[in-house]
Amino acid sequence: MVFGLLVVLILVPFGGMGDDAYTGGGYLSPRVSSSTDAIWRAGSDNEPSNATITFTVAGTGTKGITLAPQDVVFLMDHSGSLETYDPQVLRILAAHEYINNMIAPFDRAVVAFFGVIVLGTLQGILVAVIISILALLYLASNPPVYQVGRMPGTNVFRALKDHPDDQTFPGLLILRTEGVMFFTSAPYAIDQIGLELRGHEPKIVVLDCSAVPNFEYTAVKQFSDFDELLSTVGIELWLVALNREAFETVEKTQLGKRLGHERMFHNLEQAVEVYQAAYPTLPLQTNEVDRKSSRF
Repeated sequence: MVFGLLVVLILVPFGGMGDDAYTGGGYLSPRVSSSTDAIWRAGSDNEPSNATITFTVAGTGTKGITLAPQDVVFLMDHSGSLETYDPQVLRILAAHEYINNMIAPFDRAVVAFFGVIVLGTLQGILVAVIISILALLYLASNPPVYQVGRMPGTNVFRALKDHPDDQTFPGLLILRTEGVMFFTSAPYAIDQIGLELRGHEPKIVVLDCSAVPNFEYTAVKQFSDFDELLSTVGIELWLVALNREAFETVEKTQLGKRLGHERMFHNLEQAVEVYQAAYPTLPLQTNEVDRKSSRF
């Protein structure tokens, strides 16, 4: 049988070769499933013209130990027959697609592997280290900013993208960001907040900083300028859940003076209560809270 499958993945458990392999407190059983008919590529005058092959790794065990990672081996067929059956080099594109969908840092492990093969051990590892550093810099400079809502019946706030039915509050836009705010990440975060403002007409923008370890000085200056810009269009910026170091940094700056303790809160629940008390057109879900009670 001539296979038109252009990339073959062989799943080799760390526990060894064979039908089953013992690893991590359980047994792994690599299995390959394909269409019942022979697999042929278009142009061979046979049917079907394409097929899907799925590789499944099943594990069983009673010790509750996580199964060990699995090796993935790419076998590329460069024989002359593939010039007919794979004129678009789909086998290589399939490998690229697989690698692109790998979870970091496993994708960089693939880069390290190929770097070692092509450049040598030390040079390949150096390439992987450089790529990892660049990836970390990119992630640090592009912090996520996303809207959160309140889980009904609780004081749990979570991403609306994952839980679109969670409760939101008219006039109150609650956003969350992550990571240290410094001279490159702050402008990106501010831009993302601006994008989130589109389609909303909030009176208040609340920024949940519970996942922000600290603010670098230039980042604080940038947020101070952003707060001033928002005030020109009638929007207030509130900061919530600043940790101790971040709060001490912000409080000593112009941004801290602009916000005052009246616009910095311990948690989102407190900020929502203050908002509902200040704008009674919304039905209050908790007792009214004096702004002074929210002060640090």
